[in-house]
Amino acid sequence: MKPDTFTRVRPSHNLDIYQGIDALGRNALLLITSSSPIPVKSSKSIEVSSGQRTDGKFSLIFSLRDDGYKDMFDCFCKDIINSSYIQAVADKNAYAFFVNRYNNWAALFEKAPNDILSSSAIKGLIGEILVLKNILIPRLGETLALEAWMGPLLSPKDFIFENSWIEVKTISSSTDCIRISSIEQLDSVNNGQIVIVRLDSSNFADQTSLSINDLYNDIVNQLQDPIARSLLDEKLIAIGYCFNRLYENIRFSLKKMELYEVKADFPAIKRVNISPAITHAEYDISIPSIEDFKIETL
Repeated sequence: MKPDTFTRVRPSHNLDIYQGIDALGRNALLLITSSSPIPVKSSKSIEVSSGQRTDGKFSLIFSLRDDGYKDMFDCFCKDIINSSYIQAVADKNAYAFFVNRYNNWAALFEKAPNDILSSSAIKGLIGEILVLKNILIPRLGETLALEAWMGPLLSPKDFIFENSWIEVKTISSSTDCIRISSIEQLDSVNNGQIVIVRLDSSNFADQTSLSINDLYNDIVNQLQDPIARSLLDEKLIAIGYCFNRLYENIRFSLKKMELYEVKADFPAIKRVNISPAITHAEYDISIPSIEDFKIETL
């Protein structure tokens, strides 16, 4: 494609959005809008430029400075195109929407291309997405399940519902205890559940193994509601994940998922039972000791 060549995305999109190559030959995303510009800073990997056109409208261009970020830039473009379409963003709000969405991605674009989430973080994220995919979406529906997912927002509990909650613990198949990382994780006036996800490290030789990229593609293909898809992407951005080929080498094999009911007599530290001088506590719970609280194995 020649420099300064753009193609409009989605004829049905209500905004004038174009993808192509900017004047310097870089991959770029272009918005043409009547909405007024607001300040926005470039990052080390994305140059952001704007200006007023001869027709009185404004242009906003995101150009890829470093091809090492191409996978991430492709994800960013898809996200901003899809989310503005799903939310039916009006032209008068388009500039602000694009800038705010870009700011959500800013921390990712400041990282090095090979600076990905740790293996342990990926393992925990896979566990939460498996609970979404295999348990909550089939039982609650897509949007309610995604709205309840609080783990990426650093909530003490991974999923919060109107009268209940779920905490996910992702461990290896040989582990016989779970770590409770705060008092608040199991302390609640409402009964809840712990879902223990058993994942073992694996590799490409195991045909049942999966990466976070595999699981992301699976759940995206499962989702039918565009609002749920937008919620999924927003929360994954918040936790620091977007597609990266390096994640293909971090693979796990799902062994089983076990559900436990957390009610009044479940062994847990409760804030009401300890001194107010204690501000934080972590503790381990023996899995064999809570066998009587198990309600389901998947």
